[in-house]
Amino acid sequence: MSEQLKAIVLAAGKGSRFPDGELPKVLQRAGGRPLLEYVLQALSFLPPRDTLLVLGAGAEKVKAAFPGYPCVFQSPQLGTGHAVLCAQGKLEDFPGDVLVCLGDMPLISRETYEALWDTHLREDNACTELADTGVYIFKATELWRSLTTLRPNEAGEYDLADAPAWLEKQGERVGKGELRRSEELLGADTPEQLRMLEEILKKWEEIV
Repeated sequence: MSEQLKAIVLAAGKGSRFPDGELPKVLQRAGGRPLLEYVLQALSFLPPRDTLLVLGAGAEKVKAAFPGYPCVFQSPQLGTGHAVLCAQGKLEDFPGDVLVCLGDMPLISRETYEALWDTHLREDNACTELADTGVYIFKATELWRSLTTLRPNEAGEYDLADAPAWLEKQGERVGKGELRRSEELLGADTPEQLRMLEEILKKWEEIV
């Protein structure tokens, strides 16, 4: 079934808020490993060729760290909707489902991603959102259709969250998936959040 799903990982963010500001955000480390490594491990039910990285800041460093993955570039960086739009050229002929996830959210498990896709298929949704994480699965045709309707916000950015909202207004079915653990929704925007992620990862390892 995995040939019917492809993933777009948003990995263009800068790491300027972190002590090592030269490293892109997705290469900041928690538990001794880059944040993006956790995300790609959770997506390992897909072959690397079906997982597309959207890169921006420090793109060459990310490519060097994860050479087996196709990538596109987002420049300038104009929001999550724009980032997905940058990937359209690689996927626009794909007829299946597209998972959009975030490269700086390392706690979302493989089981959570697979359960989200199961919900998406079972409910025959145009789009299924994972709780309030900014992670979505779209029918590819509905994704590209909805992206054409996005308009910039006051900051000049295009927000992917506007796409499922538009689909719902069109009468399309938009569903919601569940997190396996509440901590999965945590990302890393600050050094403090990165330390929190490390503490959670350590706790989970001790439980295992």
